[in-house]
Amino acid sequence: MLTKKKKIFVLTGMVALLVLTGVLNIVLNNRVTDPVGGGGGGGGTTAQCLFQDMRYTRQIQREESRLVWQSAIENSTDAETLEIARANLERIDYVIRVENNIENTVRSKDFVEHVHVMKGDSMLTVMVRTTSGERPTDTEANLILDAVLNQTDRPEHEIMVQPA
Repeated sequence: MLTKKKKIFVLTGMVALLVLTGVLNIVLNNRVTDPVGGGGGGGGTTAQCLFQDMRYTRQIQREESRLVWQSAIENSTDAETLEIARANLERIDYVIRVENNIENTVRSKDFVEHVHVMKGDSMLTVMVRTTSGERPTDTEANLILDAVLNQTDRPEHEIMVQPA
């Protein structure tokens, strides 16, 4: 008799865990919603979230850098430190303008759904998600590369177009 009660207790516990798992799956999957401006196409929610996360991370890093340099300007009396801080703020603003210009130009292509630009010291990386969800064709990649070359003074070997 005691073993039968144990079996019923264990079986009831397993059913309860199965129900809990199903509820959590539904609740947590419903939290990932289609972001504004998304919808349709080959990207899907995962690709949209990837690009949004990259932009959000980039924005936070820029704001932190700007705050550091602005506080250096406000709290320093050393002319050299002020000059370095102002130069770094100008550099951050320049990088923001270049990345935004490239992203807007590439995004204006009919076949591009999502784009993210990362400008480093030696490389400029353009991550692209096409509307088909497939890797950009050679023609599409050349159109993207041409758009980037028109927006920057970088040579072609320093620009990488990467599917996402």
